[in-house]
Parts: sequence; structure tokens; C-alpha cells
Amino acid sequence: IYFIKKYFYKISTKRNNKFLKYIFDKHLIFIVLFLIVIYTPFLIFRFPGSLGWDVVSLIEWLSADSHPGLHFPLLYQIIVRLFCTLSIKINNINIGIFLFTLCQMSLNIFAFYTCFKYMKKWKTNYYYRLFILLFFAFNPLFQSYVMILYHDMIYTPCLLLYILLLTDVVKNDITKKTFIKIAILTLIITLTRKNGFYVVAPCNLFLILKYTNIKKGFITCSVLLLISSFFTKIIDHILVNNYGYYESHTIEMLSLPVQNIARTAKYHPDIDDNIKRKIEYLIYYDCAGEKYSPITVDPVKSECRNDGLFYRDKSIGIINFTKGWLSLLFKYPTTYIGSIINNTYGLFYPFANVTYLFQEQSDPILVKDENNNTIIKLQDSKHRIPIDKYNYYFDKIPILKYIDEPGIYIWLLLILIFILKKKHNILATVPLILTLISCILAPTVYHNTRYSFPIIFSILILYAFYSHLDNTNNKSKKVKDIKVK
Repeated sequence: IYFIKKYFYKISTKRNNKFLKYIFDKHLIFIVLFLIVIYTPFLIFRFPGSLGWDVVSLIEWLSADSHPGLHFPLLYQIIVRLFCTLSIKINNINIGIFLFTLCQMSLNIFAFYTCFKYMKKWKTNYYYRLFILLFFAFNPLFQSYVMILYHDMIYTPCLLLYILLLTDVVKNDITKKTFIKIAILTLIITLTRKNGFYVVAPCNLFLILKYTNIKKGFITCSVLLLISSFFTKIIDHILVNNYGYYESHTIEMLSLPVQNIARTAKYHPDIDDNIKRKIEYLIYYDCAGEKYSPITVDPVKSECRNDGLFYRDKSIGIINFTKGWLSLLFKYPTTYIGSIINNTYGLFYPFANVTYLFQEQSDPILVKDENNNTIIKLQDSKHRIPIDKYNYYFDKIPILKYIDEPGIYIWLLLILIFILKKKHNILATVPLILTLISCILAPTVYHNTRYSFPIIFSILILYAFYSHLDNTNNKSKKVKDIKVK
């Protein structure tokens, strides 16, 4: 903390370097070209693209011309359906996946490019900008996730762009155009990630309350922002009630209490029958104890649900489960604490060795199973070997091997908040704070790399911004002191 506080202001202190000035101030297009050159080999070696298993099941649903419900974000479903339709028409799913990967990579490079436009405006130190460029270019974490088909890689760059717009708000450089851009990004964010609503809605509510009364022209923008914030909730309600879509299971929102119960079932199998009956409105208690894994809640969520009882009356089911959860909380509080630490320690321990690089096989083909359903078959891909070796050897480099640890970036976020305190408006950090809270309250895997990715993307950029703000305020104070004297 001492080191960061001491050199914090230097991030926004320019250093004379003609070459870096030529690139970062005069010809930002070189940044785009550089990232394209670095990413292209990974794009080729990963052809047609990496498929997360959620995406595999989504493509199977859509290829069979049925809807998969709202477990998958709606906008992402629409995008995947477009590429599936193209793949089926040309009878080659690989081309559709490759074009999707190319578009996704382009979106991420655009977000990175926009960061450098803002850092130019903030007069960020050239060497810091060079560090950021190398960080985006050579970090295996970026190369893996930018190339994987997951809704996170549309959500995360859009959230980064949203945070950059919040920096304009913090500097009181807000216009109607800024409001409209925020509204558009809000729509994309909430439609591509379920918890996106909880990340951007509080910030939008603050903007509406603060700026609606300043100028009459902002009232229309505020209404637009309000609609975009709640649009996804309205659409989900319409699809469920009128078009037969099924909601994502409530258990997805209850990962933390489910993991608490599972650990309790593991170490305290004999509990009061009345409490057990309440818990089994959602999950089978004994099954939860058997399937409990300290570092992930997924086995319990997928294999121990009591859907037959829960769906008879969801409201009663949630109430009873909550009562059972609270009863065990007061009886076994240390067990609950242990489950939280085990399932989230990778978020705070910078040396957890949580390398989480997606290496799913590529070359998928669409085939029919014995029931004539469309399924994806993943074939081996020997051309990925160079990428695997790059990741393997990068992970052996001292110090650099920890660059993909979420804990490092989360501590940087906490330190930034500590440094700022009441000194500056922390609005631009709020989406990252809410992201961290969602990772703790709805854990899946102990490090949550994919879910903490917005923090990894954005935190170094926010250091550049708040350093610039700090220097600007200090200069203003000096000018005022001189005038007073």
C-alpha cells in the first residue's frame, strides 16, 4: 500500500519519449494493428475457436430449433442463433464459430483501443501505457478468454466501456450523448449476463437521481436510462409468461447458502428432521453432503436439486429453505464460514495457482444422435499444441506466472478504494465492487476467474484515471493557494 501510494501520482506524469509519444498520442491505430498481429496466431491455432461447455449445449439446443430457456442470456442466444443459422446454411459449423470468434476478438480489441484513447486524454505516463499494452497483448489469460465463445467476452468489454463513460461522469464531463451511450451499453450488459443488472442498475440509479434535475434535456435521457436498466427484466417476464420460456433455476441465485448447507451436511449429517424437511424444499440434504466439494458448488447444484417439490410452489419452497438455512447458521456458524473461505479464497489469495485457461477441443461437427437430435461432437485438435506449450512455459516464469491470479487484481481494487477514501468520487469503481460482491455471494469455483474478469480488465485503467484526477486536483489547489497569497 505504501509503495502504491508513493508512486500513484506518477502514473499520470508524462515522460519524454518520442517513439512512445508517436504511437500513443499521434497514431493510436498502431495499437490496434499490434494487438491484431499478436492475437492472429492464437486465432489461427485455435481455429475455429474455443467452446465452453455451456456454449456447446446452447448450440445443440438452437441447432435442434428449440429454445433453451433463460439460463442463457437472451442477447447471447440471438447472436449464437444467427451464427448457427449461417453454419447450417453452408453446412459447416466451424465457419460460423470462427466468424463469431473473429467478431468477439474485434470487440475486445476495440475496448482496449478505447482505453488508450482515454489514457491519452488523461495524459497517462507513456511507460505505464506501454505496460498496459503488453499486459493486454501477452497475458495468456486474455489470449485464452478473448478466443473462447462465452457470453462473458461480450459482457466484459462492454462493462469496461461503461466504466470509461463513468470516468467522464466523475470528471463532471457528462452530456446527453454520454447518457445515451450509457443506456445502450446498459442494454447490452444486462442482456448478455444475468448479474449484469445488479452491477449497472445501482450506478444508473445514482446518475438518474443526480442529473435529472440539472437540465430539462436530461429528463428524456434519464427515462431512456431507466428503461434500458429494467428492459431485460421486462423481456424475461414476457417470455416466461407468454412464450413458454423457462426461467433459470432459482438455485443459481442461491449458490452461497447451498454451499453452506452442503458443507454442513458433509460434517454434520444428523440434524433435526424438521430442519431437514425445510432444506429439502430445494436440495436433498444427504445428497448435498455426498456431492460436496470445498472449491465448487456445481456438483450440488446439478445433482441434488429437489425440483419435484420445489416447483409445486416456489415461494413456499424458498421461504422454507431460507428458514432451514438460518436454523443451521445459528447452530453451525463456523461451518458456514469455512464453506465461504474454501469456495472464494482464490479471490483474495494472490498465489492460489488458479490457472484457468480454457483448452476445450475445437473442430466441432454437428451430428444426429440415435433420437435424431442435433448434438456437437468435438474432434481432437493437434494444431493447438503450440498454444498449450506457450501457456505451459509462461506459467513457469517467476513472478509473471501469477499474472492470471484474480487475487492480485482484487487486492489492487481494495487498495485503490483505500487510497481514494473520501478524496475522490469512487463511482467508476462501483461496478467492480458490485462484481466482487456477486462473486462472493454467488460463488461457483473457488477463484471465479471468469466472473472476476471485469476487475482484471479494468483495474489498471482505473489507476490511470484516478492518478490523473489526483494530479488535476493538486494543480487546482496550488493555483488557488497562489491566488490567495
